[in-house]
Amino acid sequence: MTKEEFDAWKKWCKSSRRKWIIDPIHNGRNGKDVLAHIGGDSGKYVSIDPSGFMMLGSYTDATPHIGEALFKEEGRKHYSNFFEAVEKAVAAGLGFLEELLPGKEMPQEEKDLERCLKNHDWWYVMSDDHRSWQYGAANLDRIENLCRVVQKEVAQRLWDKHAPEGFPFPAR
Repeated sequence: MTKEEFDAWKKWCKSSRRKWIIDPIHNGRNGKDVLAHIGGDSGKYVSIDPSGFMMLGSYTDATPHIGEALFKEEGRKHYSNFFEAVEKAVAAGLGFLEELLPGKEMPQEEKDLERCLKNHDWWYVMSDDHRSWQYGAANLDRIENLCRVVQKEVAQRLWDKHAPEGFPFPAR
């Protein structure tokens, strides 16, 4: 492993310490299984295969990536298909998997919140241009208002997905 690869691995592990991450290789697309994990180089995981088989457990030693981890299965259940397994995981509180459900249209407020978070200039307060500062402040106000309108768990998930580390989720 090169230093650059090791640094990228450390960054990836750090990003999954406090929030669930869907593995980019095992992402439920194109008939593949989905693997979600939380905890950095050691933590918890959920895996759902295309046939609807769900495994839950813990993992350790995810070096250099989650695929190299030692997985300890702590529970399993077979559902009729992949989408039923994802629905059960979402109902159990793993709402970040909701995007894997077919035909699940995101409400307009959630779409607006995600768009605003994606496009927000998080460092607008450092701008020397007053118009940029005003636009950034107005956009942050809009984001905070949308966070109050959208279901808290969904807003928190979107915030964690797009906000840089060090930017706390707005109080309700």
